[in-house]
Amino acid sequence: MRDAFQQKSTNAGHRRSPSRCRHRMAQIESPRIHRLPESLVRKIAAGEVIERPASVIKELVENGLDAGARRIRIDVIDGGRQKMRVVDDGRGMDRMDVELSVERHATSKMSSPTDLFTIGTLGFRGEALASIAAVSRLAIETRTSSDDEGTRIVIEGGVRREFGATAHDVGTAVEVQNLFFNTPARRKFLRHSDTEMRYLTQAVVQLAAAYPDVAFRLTHGDREILDLVAGERRERAAELLNADADELLWVEKSGGEEDIRLEGFITPPGLCRRSRAKQFLIVRQRPIQSRPLVSSLYAGYGSLLPPNAHPQHVLWLDLDPRHLDVNVHPTKREVRFAREREVRQVVQGVALEIGHPGRLVGDHQTALPVGVLRRHTGGAQIVMAAFGLHAAQRQHERPGRVAPVGAQRQVGGHGVGAVHLAAGRQPDVRAQAGAHQSVAHQQQPFA
Repeated sequence: MRDAFQQKSTNAGHRRSPSRCRHRMAQIESPRIHRLPESLVRKIAAGEVIERPASVIKELVENGLDAGARRIRIDVIDGGRQKMRVVDDGRGMDRMDVELSVERHATSKMSSPTDLFTIGTLGFRGEALASIAAVSRLAIETRTSSDDEGTRIVIEGGVRREFGATAHDVGTAVEVQNLFFNTPARRKFLRHSDTEMRYLTQAVVQLAAAYPDVAFRLTHGDREILDLVAGERRERAAELLNADADELLWVEKSGGEEDIRLEGFITPPGLCRRSRAKQFLIVRQRPIQSRPLVSSLYAGYGSLLPPNAHPQHVLWLDLDPRHLDVNVHPTKREVRFAREREVRQVVQGVALEIGHPGRLVGDHQTALPVGVLRRHTGGAQIVMAAFGLHAAQRQHERPGRVAPVGAQRQVGGHGVGAVHLAAGRQPDVRAQAGAHQSVAHQQQPFA
């Protein structure tokens, strides 16, 4: 019995050997490193680039613009959940290019590391088509002017299903169906089709602001959302800002060593709105989001902006590409400036000039200076901005449009304001009386 007890203790000691336990724990806690399957790599990459249907449209439209398209048509069904189709009249692709275009990091826009510092195209990573093909059914039809027939390729979930010749006009047509069909979690969290359509429309509008010389047409089912004809910057800005061209202020300013140039159209304070939706900032034909630059614009306006009002603008910024880094975020909407302080000074300077007494309003070729109208009330001098009254008078002639809101700014120690007239509301009697009184005093000499 004693021997049996000793044998049992010996066996228990073997089972509890510290070295053997550590060895087994090491096997459990340290799995072998291995390469991920290509299909999984594609899905991971797609999750960074493709967030929603708007991301797909943005990438496809950018490809068309980089290909030199002059007309782009976008057709969408069910907010992009069911189907999206983008057709352009760009250069198109030959058979070899089509085959390579759906591979990861295959692009015609870069060839050497130095190209990263002088990027002149919207796309450059070669990820978009491969990412889209990994999470949808992607079909591409395209032809170049030198080919007698086009090429068609179909990729479903990263797997090639079809590749061959087809009849097609010069240019490219890309069709995306069943987005996120193989990633149920991502598809589940897509919003309602109307919400997704709003995101999608905003993506198209941003690119339309950057390329006024390109025609854009966007449909959702049987409904036409956008139909923008190619034209000049002034016409495109007026259309996107929903304003008459002669209501917009043309601004231009240079900075640094004259290599930073900003120009564009902006609404006067009397036409500012309560929404930030119509703020377009373009850097080297790339729509971007930049809080530092937007905050500089607001700082330039100062107290000229009414409470809770936001300037509407389409501004084009040009600078040396070597001082701009666009390789910051997968969506390429965020950029970094090597000389951010100088860029911010240029942006702020544009807004500062809006309230300058010599500023021109409306058509910058028309001699309509921002004059002042003064009236005396109890010894206090109130200066009325001419551009505010001028815009208010035009708004009266077009019922249903948003009239200018009130604004105040200190100019030379005097308050400057515009009459508040809200469309669809009963005008304030005292403000209206003040406006009439100011107009009457316009012909009187200053005291």
